[in-house]
Amino acid sequence: MIFLEIFNGNEIVTTQRYVTGEGKDSRVIDIYKGAILTENHQSEHVSMFLHDAGAAQDDDYGFHYFLEKFIFWDLPEVTGAKARKTKLYIQSIFFGIFY
Repeated sequence: MIFLEIFNGNEIVTTQRYVTGEGKDSRVIDIYKGAILTENHQSEHVSMFLHDAGAAQDDDYGFHYFLEKFIFWDLPEVTGAKARKTKLYIQSIFFGIFY
């Protein structure tokens, strides 16, 4: 599994995601409030989903929606498949940043 702490200037969350083949769906990511890696802060978690329809729009369980709000971004709507308006995928931006 992979852990990642993210700090937005106000709070820290820790993400936990399983690698394919470890028994848990790799489309699920667990979000813990607090710093598990650096402070060993244990807390309840919320499971969110990736790579499924709604991950960018679902305000309860969509990880991309959560991350957009957590890092204080407001992504624009773009024209998607079949000329429908949809949120710009956050992973498209990260690909450009880290390429």
